[in-house]
Amino acid sequence: MTIRRAERGVVAIFLGLTLALLGAFVAASLNIGQLMWRRNQLQNATDAGALAGAKVLDGSLAGVNAARFVAEQYTELHLAGTEFVDIDPFLDVEVGQWTPHGGYTPMAPSTEAEARLVNAVKVKSDREDNVMDLYFTGFLRSQAISVGARATAIGGGPCEGCSFPVAIPECQVVDENTGDLMCNAHFVFNPDGQDTAGFTSLSLS
Repeated sequence: MTIRRAERGVVAIFLGLTLALLGAFVAASLNIGQLMWRRNQLQNATDAGALAGAKVLDGSLAGVNAARFVAEQYTELHLAGTEFVDIDPFLDVEVGQWTPHGGYTPMAPSTEAEARLVNAVKVKSDREDNVMDLYFTGFLRSQAISVGARATAIGGGPCEGCSFPVAIPECQVVDENTGDLMCNAHFVFNPDGQDTAGFTSLSLS
């Protein structure tokens, strides 16, 4: 009898551990799926906000300020779970300059000259109040987790009267053997009559 009771006790312990592990796996799979779904929703929201904000950049301070509020408006049209995304136009929306070599650099333009350098809008949705409740918290160490996303869009340009449109033949800047851009190439524009570049003056009709 003693041996059978001991065996039953071992089976009960093994069964309890198995159920606990199974519950942990189920909780993890459900929460990871929910986390990815929520993050995709936030990513769609920040993508839309950044693109909308970058579209209104026009090289002026007014355009920079408008970009913040347009980015907020389009971001908050999206749902995260069952609630609309909530961001702040000054805490969660940044403006800055993006360059191919330096990437994105945040800016706080205060003059028209500085505003002409702004060509990018960055939207964040990862504040502490963007949290997701977790399932089966009895198997986990926390009951909620912070979820967020970020997006940067490039657009805009200098204000009217400051642009300098130029067209360069592709064969002058692309390596014909590799198809890559010749980023370290130097060009000198000489009035030698050859069709190497073209300049144009754009005006509103």
